[in-house]
Amino acid sequence: MGIRRLEHQREEKYWEAWKAPDLVQAILALLDQPDPPQEDAAPSPERAGSCQRVTGLVVNGAGESAAPARVPRDVIRRLKAAIFNREKGRPAKGEETLAQLKGMAAFVHMTDEKRGRAFLNRIAALEAKAASG
Repeated sequence: MGIRRLEHQREEKYWEAWKAPDLVQAILALLDQPDPPQEDAAPSPERAGSCQRVTGLVVNGAGESAAPARVPRDVIRRLKAAIFNREKGRPAKGEETLAQLKGMAAFVHMTDEKRGRAFLNRIAALEAKAASG
């Protein structure tokens, strides 16, 4: 039986439910119906280099040495470059503040404590330098 036939049967049951005297019973009957089988649906393969993100964190596997949820590499690179530029005395990009960099470092610290602590220490040194000079 093809998918189109199953869809048609499901539509017929749907409209029959509206003719039923008790709407609640009809809705419950619709909810109890199993989904039609997916005959030709093949799972799509995960391509190399693709990543799954949830709330800004990468969650697909990267081996046993990596954390199950990580901050994306591009965020780490931008943070590292911003801190490096500040340490070298270069101006910030746009309206980027030390507080924003500290927030990004805290975000990294939530998933990778060692790397995040290193960023936070470097930012604290920048804040101390800015306060004294």
